[in-house]
Amino acid sequence: MLRREAAPKLRNLARGFPIVAITGPRQSGKTTLARAAFPRHEYLSLEDLDVRLAASEDPRGFLESRSEKGFILDEVQHAPDLLSYLQTFVDGRRRLGRVVLTGSKNLLLLERISQSLAGRVGLLELLPFRLREVAATRPEFGLDDGCSTGRTLRSSIDRSRRWTGTHATCRRTSIETFVACGTSRI
Repeated sequence: MLRREAAPKLRNLARGFPIVAITGPRQSGKTTLARAAFPRHEYLSLEDLDVRLAASEDPRGFLESRSEKGFILDEVQHAPDLLSYLQTFVDGRRRLGRVVLTGSKNLLLLERISQSLAGRVGLLELLPFRLREVAATRPEFGLDDGCSTGRTLRSSIDRSRRWTGTHATCRRTSIETFVACGTSRI
């Protein structure tokens, strides 16, 4: 596993808050980072329908049955109502870093976290690997070298350019449509 620059910040947040939440885009390494930073924590994925059902049918019982060492709730956006129960759960136990949440960055999830868990959660936004993180592990890494995913940086750049071109085409098409319809404001 490549070392993430965010790992020390995550561990620092766990020393100051009972809950830490890792948000970010899909495939940015949230689960991997959480499991590596907290190897003794029980791991539960809310993508697993049985786990999600247990969490939604009896949220208090679900939380009470978790490991005293701590636990990771992965993909918490699948059970947003659980956040309200987490508030009273952590208030009754003054243990820092016990609960780790991960979830894809989505404004609704962030809003629910900030409302339900204000003052109880340390937030970390994790973005995909930085070139500096990859180069620290693989100094020979260059534009044409594959990363752990097998993709090359050059192919990622090419894909990005294609997307940007597509985005520009969509933007131009939207403007042309507005002009053709006689819309003066864009």
